[in-house]
Amino acid sequence: MVAQTIVSNQTRTVDLTAISNIDSEISRMPPVVSPVTGIFTKGLYTRTIEMPAGSAHRSKIHKTEHQFIISQGACFVSENGGPRILYKAPYHGITRPGTWRSLFIIMDCIWTTMHPTDKTTVEEVEADIIASMEEVKDEKA
Repeated sequence: MVAQTIVSNQTRTVDLTAISNIDSEISRMPPVVSPVTGIFTKGLYTRTIEMPAGSAHRSKIHKTEHQFIISQGACFVSENGGPRILYKAPYHGITRPGTWRSLFIIMDCIWTTMHPTDKTTVEEVEADIIASMEEVKDEKA
């Protein structure tokens, strides 16, 4: 089976109201455990999350371009509050700066992201690749 690939050159805009609405919806669902593992190699941090069927998630707001791979499962994905699209493994895509996603998992899903970096701790990487709500608010001011 050939992996699907999404490539877009557009930078995403961040709608804080849409994020708040998604967070509110997700908070009404039963909590789930979604293990996250990470590994560093020279110049690269790779992070994998395992999400169970029936769960809902919202990604962080991404500051950098990076690749992602769905290696197992299927989920409905909405990027930046847009329409829900079915993604199913194998799937290979690119995340653009300003992207955040809401996901509803319909089959146990394994989602992996790869981030070019010279950093050596998860905290340092996250400071470089994830935008806080405060940073997004400051950009709009």
